[in-house]
Amino acid sequence: MVTITSTAAAAEQPRPLPRGHVKTGVGGALGPDPVQTAAGVAALAVAAAGGTWLLHRRARGDRI
Repeated sequence: MVTITSTAAAAEQPRPLPRGHVKTGVGGALGPDPVQTAAGVAALAVAAAGGTWLLHRRARGDRI
C-alpha cells in the first residue's frame, strides 16, 4: 500500500527532536575528563597572563 501526502500535510506534523549522545570529541559541560578541562583552563589563563604582561611591557616602551 502506498500513501501519498501533500507537502502541506507533512509540514503540519511536528518532527521529533534529536536525542542521545553523539561522539563529537567536544565533550559536555565539563568534558569527559575534568582533569583535562582544568589543564586547558590553566593553559588559557597562563597564555592570557603572558599576553597581558607582554602588552604591558610594550606599552611602557621596554625592549623585549
